[in-house]
Amino acid sequence: MDIWITVLGALLILIAALDVFGVVLATRAMGGIITPFINRVIWTSCRWIDIRLGLQARLMTLVGPALLVIVVGIWVALFIAGFALVYWPLLGSHIQASSGTLQPDLITALYFSGFNFATLGLGDIVPLSDTARALTVIEACMGFAVFTLGISYTLNIFEAVNQRDTFALSLHGGTGETGRVEIALLGLCPDGQPAADVGTSFAAIADKTHSLLQTHHAYPLAHYFRRRKIELAMSRIAVEVLDLVTLAEAALEREDNTTLLGARGFLNAKHAGLRLVRVTRELMQPTSRSTAQSSSTDWAAHFNAAYTLLESNGVHLRAREAAWDDYRKLRSAWNDNTKTLAEKLGYDWTAISG
Repeated sequence: MDIWITVLGALLILIAALDVFGVVLATRAMGGIITPFINRVIWTSCRWIDIRLGLQARLMTLVGPALLVIVVGIWVALFIAGFALVYWPLLGSHIQASSGTLQPDLITALYFSGFNFATLGLGDIVPLSDTARALTVIEACMGFAVFTLGISYTLNIFEAVNQRDTFALSLHGGTGETGRVEIALLGLCPDGQPAADVGTSFAAIADKTHSLLQTHHAYPLAHYFRRRKIELAMSRIAVEVLDLVTLAEAALEREDNTTLLGARGFLNAKHAGLRLVRVTRELMQPTSRSTAQSSSTDWAAHFNAAYTLLESNGVHLRAREAAWDDYRKLRSAWNDNTKTLAEKLGYDWTAISG
């Protein structure tokens, strides 16, 4: 019986160690063995409750910080429980009370394990054998490592979320805080011509989009930090980046806008936006695609309003019909994936694509 208790304890320790290693250290390679499942289950449950109770995403807004506490708490609980099971058969023989009698039960083993894992030092229970002493030192070292990695992980998560918010506000500010990408495009084409630094501007957008993808790929829990403001949503960022490059590619007259359309930064921004949507959607693992079909009528109204604004400000444009045909084809490549991602994160697509 004792050997199976010890094996079970060792298994819990191994699971916790592999999960910490995968989540914090081998992020892109593993991502943890239980944390991704925990994240999805809790997120899906809270989203279901939000929808059923009509809480307007208030519960989902709290999921990210709550998951951070839950994940670190599960790591600590698994390590303490695992070492407790390893200690349990050793109580009374290899591990004794410093004074008085020792109750060789699971509660005592949990107490001793928790004391060691928190690196509080030895108290009223002490190891006597070399095996028990070695286990005590190993657990104390692992406790110190887990708390240190947990703090580092927490700081990295909040840094990733803050970078995302900053990028989102920058994009939103470029539209005059209206969400209309044609205003941002107009700002890149003063006096109807692409600005001299337009390539640099798009390169900056591409770099920030790649950085956003990298940090959220390395720390998937950051996806669950859902903001209530639409302009801060990951899917809104994707829409503003992709719609900006789609509108430019479809509507701008080729010969007069080669400075913009031929810039490496412009091409990088396009591919960065597409990659952001694809990879993020895969990480979130939506159970199905959106059932509501996208409406090309809505796209047409949006495109016509954008085209009219650009035209009235002297931007050199292609013929409206040809531009609309290309815009519709280009948007079809990313619209549905972005819509599915937005709905997975609990956002109203009409507000996101607004």
